[in-house]
Amino acid sequence: MKLSSPLYVVWETTLDCNARCVHCYSDALFGRGPDYWPLKESLELIDQLAEAGVFILALSGGEVLLRPDWEQLIAHATSLGMRVTFATNGILVTPDVARRLQELGVSNVSVSLDGATAENHDAIRGLPGIFKKACAAIQHLAEAGVRVTVNYTPMKPNLSEAQDLIALAYRLGAEKINLTEYVYTTRGGVELMPSPQELGTLLDTWIKAGQKWKGKIDVDWHDCRVGLLLPGAEADPYKGCGAGYTHCRITVDRDVTPCVVLPVPVGNLKQQSFAEIWRSAAELHKIRSRDNINSGNCSVCEHKAKCGGCRAASYAWYGDAYAGDPTCWIKPDLPEFGSGTTRKEEAQG
Repeated sequence: MKLSSPLYVVWETTLDCNARCVHCYSDALFGRGPDYWPLKESLELIDQLAEAGVFILALSGGEVLLRPDWEQLIAHATSLGMRVTFATNGILVTPDVARRLQELGVSNVSVSLDGATAENHDAIRGLPGIFKKACAAIQHLAEAGVRVTVNYTPMKPNLSEAQDLIALAYRLGAEKINLTEYVYTTRGGVELMPSPQELGTLLDTWIKAGQKWKGKIDVDWHDCRVGLLLPGAEADPYKGCGAGYTHCRITVDRDVTPCVVLPVPVGNLKQQSFAEIWRSAAELHKIRSRDNINSGNCSVCEHKAKCGGCRAASYAWYGDAYAGDPTCWIKPDLPEFGSGTTRKEEAQG
């Protein structure tokens, strides 16, 4: 199936942030100060995305709520018929902000919880007290009638808290908890990455938890391989890596990349429109074809066409987005994974 436009675009609206997360995928910095497009250019970008047929606009950062014009961005996008979602660390979500988000028609707000305890979450997010504020934010949003998703990124320090996080998210009023894959193109490096075996075990129990919690909270995931564990996965055209196919990212520097954790620019909005980049960028055409995966476990896997492995993990380890997936537990690629040094780093060293 070919898509004339992405189902969703993740727009890095600012690099300013009020947390110090160890695993951030962007160049966001605590106290960086204003670092975002002027409002006029921001609204013009939203116009471009709407004209291109983008269905969902996911506002990202940094921290979106640090932009003084966040209400105008959301209002403009929703007025053009796009669904708007955004991720937040929760620090700035007061009851008034939650009510305003509901009035603006935001489809979903994702609040990050990377630990079921203050000790773990605060350490990962680099800020004492942020756990309490994130929990309060979830409650404020739920009480205001905003759909809330809790985002959980499994890493070495928090693997044991996965089941407790589901229970916590439910108690706080979230409608969904979403497991988001950790890829070490982020600032955290390979040391935080679970082994393929640990990840496979976690995702197996995560799927089972979905059945246990069915009707109470939606237990979901954002991992390109986990769908292979489900009956009928091969029949679903949206299973597998969607980088440059179902979605892409726009950075503060106006680069378009295939995925939030695959930092390979395929075009820049200073030179081309979004629609032109989506239709004509050579790298996007290349990554959409699984035939271009030319080495490693993915190249010889029976699930290649429907899964394709994580292209960002491949890039992070090998410096090549078309090699094997070193994080796969279904057909392992690297028995020595977790040594702390990637092949890409070895080549550069």
